[in-house]
Amino acid sequence: MKLYHYTTPEGISGIINSKTLRLSNVWFLNDSKEQEYAKDRVIDAINCKSKQSEGWKKTLEQYWAPRVCVFCLSESSDSLEQWRGYGSGSGFAIEFDGDKIRKIVEECDEKILFEQVKYGLDANKDAIDKLVEKMGTSNEYQGIEKIFKAWDSNLEFAQLSAFTKHEAFANEKEWRFAKNVENISSSVSCYKVEYSGRYRAYYSLKLEGLLSAISGIIIGPGQDEKLTRQFTIELLLKNGMHAIDQSFIRASMVPYRNW
Repeated sequence: MKLYHYTTPEGISGIINSKTLRLSNVWFLNDSKEQEYAKDRVIDAINCKSKQSEGWKKTLEQYWAPRVCVFCLSESSDSLEQWRGYGSGSGFAIEFDGDKIRKIVEECDEKILFEQVKYGLDANKDAIDKLVEKMGTSNEYQGIEKIFKAWDSNLEFAQLSAFTKHEAFANEKEWRFAKNVENISSSVSCYKVEYSGRYRAYYSLKLEGLLSAISGIIIGPGQDEKLTRQFTIELLLKNGMHAIDQSFIRASMVPYRNW
């Protein structure tokens, strides 16, 4: 399986030069319902199954505080929507061998999850039902408090919060690496200001062997292909990637101009 990370010139340079992936704090992403959408689905399930729904919902609102950072990939190899949203209208798409990048990340940190994002009202329904069942077996609200206070070590919550999204984003066909960090303030490596002026917090994951998982690079539309290809070749050669052929770097087929 091939997966694609759409990024800017700054982004591809940073990934290849540092052999590092930046996992973004989900609260800083472009989906305003990120995290909240999964919580809303849990509340829907509570309303359907629990006789103590009001008490559970209040406790859920108090303790739902996921601390998750993600690295996003797409199944779409040359998507106009992705170029517009994540490549600054041009940029690059780094093609990864899905099996290789998964193995490299898991060898570095076995607690990082790698899953396909699910969209819509029924997304991750089984996991949500399992959580609601846990809540319903407690006679007092302190039961759910104990569950949520164990958030830092409970991958179940990371799964719900990081891999459940609104159906409006379904065309992104997204896969994610997600890390549940124990202390978001100390674990986040840095804050940066993007071209749009937005702040973004991220967690840096240094990966030996990362470059071996890259199987190709797509040059985004609207660029000088000759000059951009030369920049890309020099970037790869500088980092020891000598065994590349002409097909390794290819130009987008999308006829888009970022005017």
